[in-house]
Amino acid sequence: MRSLTALFVALLAQALVLAFVMAACDNISSSRRNAPEAAVSGQRLERSRIVWSDRGRKSAVVSAGELIRIDNRNEITLRDSVVVEVYDETGALVAIARGEEGTVDERSETARVTTGISVRFSGTDGKETSTLTARRAEADNRAQTVSASGNVRVHSDAGVTVYTEKVIWDGRTRRFRAPGFVRLVNGTDVEEGENLDANSDLTHWTMDRVRGRSTRVREELESGS
Repeated sequence: MRSLTALFVALLAQALVLAFVMAACDNISSSRRNAPEAAVSGQRLERSRIVWSDRGRKSAVVSAGELIRIDNRNEITLRDSVVVEVYDETGALVAIARGEEGTVDERSETARVTTGISVRFSGTDGKETSTLTARRAEADNRAQTVSASGNVRVHSDAGVTVYTEKVIWDGRTRRFRAPGFVRLVNGTDVEEGENLDANSDLTHWTMDRVRGRSTRVREELESGS
């Protein structure tokens, strides 16, 4: 009788050990199946910002209502009230880009805004001088530039408006460059040309192959002045 009891206890112990081993193997298998999913999971941050600096000086700040970081990538997705602030070497704010969506490339330190774009620029005195709208905009922290493309419109507080397809704004010099065709409107004056180079309020500029028309002389003659 004792031998039967001992045999029963031994068999029960083996069964428990076998069940434990099978459960452990199942957990390991499940962990391995979930590993690829964890590798592509993302980190979601709300009301956060990214600060870039150069030699201890704040050079750019990117903020949004939602930042989504995907594992094993250098790109961050921006959603909801995207703001990109660009600072010059003295720490002065020189440009603010706003939009609804965008991305950040951490490796190249660039921030792109792709929806609802509006950019405000400041002159050397710190006062706002012009506003830009476009389909796409990109701020390059290392180059200290803001570039825009697609139905670009730049309107200065001096009343001058530029229409083109691509503009590059240099934060170091606070000047615009438009490498392609440009239409510049100042009141009744319309100038067209290529390769625009202008200051931030568009009051001083140069272009190649300039052609234009003006109604100012005709209006002055008709008024007798």
